[in-house]
Amino acid sequence: MTTTPPDRPDETPVVPPRDDEGTESASDETAGVSAHPTSGRGRDPVGAGTRLARRIMGVTVSEVPVARRTDNGGRIRELVGVLLAIGFTEARTPDHDTTSRSPRITARVGLMLGICVAICFATGLLSHWIQHPPSWFYFPSDPPWLYRFSQGLHVITGTVAIPLLLIKLQLVYPKLFARPVIGTPLRALERLSIAVLVSSMIFQLFTGLMNTAQFYPWKFFFTTTHYAMSYVIVAALMVHIAVKLPIIQAAFTSPLESTDKIHNHPVAKETEATEAPSEEVTG
Repeated sequence: MTTTPPDRPDETPVVPPRDDEGTESASDETAGVSAHPTSGRGRDPVGAGTRLARRIMGVTVSEVPVARRTDNGGRIRELVGVLLAIGFTEARTPDHDTTSRSPRITARVGLMLGICVAICFATGLLSHWIQHPPSWFYFPSDPPWLYRFSQGLHVITGTVAIPLLLIKLQLVYPKLFARPVIGTPLRALERLSIAVLVSSMIFQLFTGLMNTAQFYPWKFFFTTTHYAMSYVIVAALMVHIAVKLPIIQAAFTSPLESTDKIHNHPVAKETEATEAPSEEVTG
């Protein structure tokens, strides 16, 4: 005769209660980004946006501490601190540049793209003057193939500029997230010139490519708009070259295989590096 053992009062494991708020603050202090409980993500949009901005722009806890309390006031103060760090604080960068996005490669691709832009601008300006000749302009009618050659060169260089622009954007797009976003007035001017240059280049190359296919899905007059946009590109390109001139000079005067870091003002950086040991000795 067999007997059944008495039923146990509770066979489910006992899970100790978890302090979500304490776990959140501890992980925030150690990693800079918190693994919030799933139930709290929808109720904390400010904290989620702050964590996303930290991950994208690399703002560490040592720069902007994480709020210990999860109330809206603490989260808003943390978000403001992160935004100020993104806008006006320079991120830490390594001393050596071993990536494929080296300024030396970028400068050489930019040189080829600049040559294409210059030829496109010159041949396009010539075509505009032939169609709308100023009083001082004269274009020879002999040899007869001269105009066809200039416009063929215009189309070829404009088409070649499309992959060169895509390569250049692929090389430099991480710098769109580089800190500081605003920084000094010179950096703000640099960012503005890049935005104007890239947008106008994309518009110009796209509309020019559609013109070669005789496809016009827009309302504006192509010839006038294409002519006016060329001056916008040239002006933005001149500002961009003037701002980036120290980097361009350092990129072309150093070997392509070099891994030394190129700063925006290399002369100032070299002066600081040479003066630092003398200060330590005299002090």
